[in-house]
Amino acid sequence: MLAFALLLVAQETTLHHVHLNTANQKSAEEYFAKRFEPGPLRFNEVKQLPPAALTSAIWHIGWGSPDPRGEYQYQVALGTKYATMPTNLPEVGPDFFFSYVETPEKALVEINNAPDNKFRHVHLFSDDPIAAAEWYIKYLGLRTSGGRPLSRKLVRLLNTDIGPTANLTVPSVEGVPVSLGIFPVSWARTEYKEDWKGVSKPVPSAGRVVDHLAFAVVDLDGTLARMKADGVKVLDLPKRQGDSGIYVEGPDQILIELVKK
Repeated sequence: MLAFALLLVAQETTLHHVHLNTANQKSAEEYFAKRFEPGPLRFNEVKQLPPAALTSAIWHIGWGSPDPRGEYQYQVALGTKYATMPTNLPEVGPDFFFSYVETPEKALVEINNAPDNKFRHVHLFSDDPIAAAEWYIKYLGLRTSGGRPLSRKLVRLLNTDIGPTANLTVPSVEGVPVSLGIFPVSWARTEYKEDWKGVSKPVPSAGRVVDHLAFAVVDLDGTLARMKADGVKVLDLPKRQGDSGIYVEGPDQILIELVKK
């Protein structure tokens, strides 16, 4: 019965939305609508600019582009601010490029090679990427990308050891597969040294510019029961705009919303 329940979860879980905090909802919605294809985003208006230092376990959200270098020219013409120019990742391929856009409220958006311009990924940090991935697999039924087994093998990118990493796949509400990539916090401490001064572990994502991830599951009661039995914290927090689900604490203090599908 347990195997059947996990199979059901795996078949039915979707990324429902990524919730961003913003001091001006209308402006934030217009910013993303002007620059990116629609994605599973929601906005929660708050009274002041939300903190954006990259010290929570939610690193960034990402869109694809068939031509990231051409996309750069398009985005610059719109007045988009880039934190990282299009950069080749030779470990992935000679024609693979990534770049980072910084929104007016300093949310980080990656644009990298993909067959289209759709919303494609969410990247996370973790003290233990493999254990974090196992949490999403166990409770939400997410699958590893390509069915590959999780591995603690070191991964090297841009001449830096960043492993182990984990890559999971979950369909979004738009039906597009979204990659959930999980990278070690040790790399974040190296890449974002100023942000991490005096910070020893990922801070809660709740209240930050990228506030939480929401997943839609068919068996909400069963999912919550399994979580509670294992000591996963259910959080009593004020509802963000548009939310109707239940908040729990995910790996590395990421706020997770569970929505009944």
